[in-house]
Amino acid sequence: MEEKQVLKRVARLTQLATLPEVLSQILKIADDPESPLDDLAKVILKDISLTARILSVANSSRHGRDSEVSSIRDAIMVLGSRTVKAIALSVSVVNVINRLDTQVNLQTYWKHSLEVAMISELIASRVGLKEKEEAYIAGIFHDIGILSLDACFPREYARVWKDAQKGGSILDLEESIFGTNHCRVGSYLLSKWNLPEIFSHAISRHHDAFKSEEPVNDQIIPQIINLAEGLAKYRLDINSPLEDIELANRKVVMKNLGLDNADLSEIEAEIIPKFHDAASCLEIEVGSPMELLTEANSRLFEVYHEMQEMLDSFKKNANFKDHIEYDKLAVEILHTVVATFSHYFNNACASMLGRAQLIEIALKKGELEDNRDILHNSLIAIHNGVNNITGTISELKQVKSFKTTLYHDKTLIIDLEDSLKKYKPQKAKMKARV
Repeated sequence: MEEKQVLKRVARLTQLATLPEVLSQILKIADDPESPLDDLAKVILKDISLTARILSVANSSRHGRDSEVSSIRDAIMVLGSRTVKAIALSVSVVNVINRLDTQVNLQTYWKHSLEVAMISELIASRVGLKEKEEAYIAGIFHDIGILSLDACFPREYARVWKDAQKGGSILDLEESIFGTNHCRVGSYLLSKWNLPEIFSHAISRHHDAFKSEEPVNDQIIPQIINLAEGLAKYRLDINSPLEDIELANRKVVMKNLGLDNADLSEIEAEIIPKFHDAASCLEIEVGSPMELLTEANSRLFEVYHEMQEMLDSFKKNANFKDHIEYDKLAVEILHTVVATFSHYFNNACASMLGRAQLIEIALKKGELEDNRDILHNSLIAIHNGVNNITGTISELKQVKSFKTTLYHDKTLIIDLEDSLKKYKPQKAKMKARV
């Protein structure tokens, strides 16, 4: 498929066509510092569900106020217009997504998205970003492209999920099937909804590899989302291991944002008590606190088990660095030996082929008799032998590592043997004498 074709299909999906008119009005008023508070309150009151959510959040975070927040105007004063905008956007996207016909487990999806959103907001606060609410919203939206692709192309995206569960990269799998990925699809969708560019830009880049440099304004939130996704315990691609490039990128992003491991530990600790309350406010189904705790403990046990296996492996291969050096040295020696043999084999092969050519010419001229096809079959054997030698040399030149043999794994040897089987000398068949 081509990206243009995919985006056209996404645009036609009814559930993704537009966001509510009330939300458009809220965004317009909230982004205008000159707009009166009452104007925002009037628009919010048009949506009963949204009104209830905002009052709920205002009362849960009223910071020691004696009286209950009972009016939207007071709620806006307690929360601020930025937070109200974040709640309105969050409620709208929850309603849109929950209407989608998708094979994605929505409980898993919301656990991941909400956690990324909350981590993003805390990172934004820690690095002194004024638009921390924008970081939260971008976190809520960041994987909407996955649901869009899954809803529009269920059969094709089933293949993505299947291969991702085996450890494949979701981005690579999406690119191979759709000619695009969920980052670009999500960015397109938000642009289509006329949401501020800060969100579509953040979503389009949330899987990028960033350079080690002081981030400019439009790169801060994408890097925050990138880091938050890496820190999230609830993952959509749970079986996909973190690769070296992702770990290296995390270090770069942390340095760019001025964060260290202690900062990240404190951020993750803050998430735990707030997570279920945040889900309740948005009426997102993420499971009971006991279910979340059980899942977290299960994941911790898996991580512990993985770490134990790694430790055991390192103990068995105490001289790990030495193995790497031996591996490099072994490959260098192999290539030197192959190059030397290649020189002499090429000369020998050229001589054999030259002699064979002379015999062929003599046979064609009738200068030699070959009633039993002995010479004919001998020539075939010579040609096969030359091909076997040159093919074997070629295969040996491709060897780049002996790591698996050093770790007592015969995979590499077996692979090499399989590749050389096609060069096994074939015995020439004698023609039956008539």
